[in-house]
Amino acid sequence: MDLETLYQCTNNTVWLSAIYALSFAVVWTVYNNKKFAGMMMAVLLLFIIPFQQYMVGYLPLVVHKCTLIILSGIVLFSALLFECIRNVVNRYSILTHLFRLNILCLIVTVYNPIILCLNLLLVLTTPSIFAKNGNVEMKPNVVSIHWWVVLYTVFLIFYYMINPYFCSNLLLVILALVIPCILHFVSNQFIESRVICLFLFILFDIVHNAKKTIGDFIRESKH
Repeated sequence: MDLETLYQCTNNTVWLSAIYALSFAVVWTVYNNKKFAGMMMAVLLLFIIPFQQYMVGYLPLVVHKCTLIILSGIVLFSALLFECIRNVVNRYSILTHLFRLNILCLIVTVYNPIILCLNLLLVLTTPSIFAKNGNVEMKPNVVSIHWWVVLYTVFLIFYYMINPYFCSNLLLVILALVIPCILHFVSNQFIESRVICLFLFILFDIVHNAKKTIGDFIRESKH
């Protein structure tokens, strides 16, 4: 991506990113007071995605990725809320496997040897993730947790910058990476904040596409 294209991609989403950051602040405050808010977002998106697919016609790969993110969120928040589910999730390291799968599936979207190598490195060094006492904890694997979070953030920023699909929302997706990275060092809540950031990004994309579809319908009806 050249500098001119990069400027256009970021300049077009400055105000949207500001709204996104404000929305996250509100949702994050509610979540920290009512953990069930995360589950409510996940269930809402799970019902909206099929309808959005019918209305807009997302690419199958996009639908599968969004569904994987939402289902991973449901597992995460279920483990945080319910002890019986938490025991099963922790016993079989389900959160760790889901997080690795979410990273690994990026390989099929960009055919780049650097992305492939960094992706595999990130997957192999993914820390063990488990729920404990209503919070998410991570145990290091090969590298420290702090270094892994930084590596994850830098890798995905690089991935989004070379992926043309995210050009129109580049600043938004970068913001959805930087926020969890900051919160990791502030309050050790990287996983929860990353999932909620992804939920908000999907929701913003749904609203954007819905407005576009309605606008196209109104314009066609006038002719």
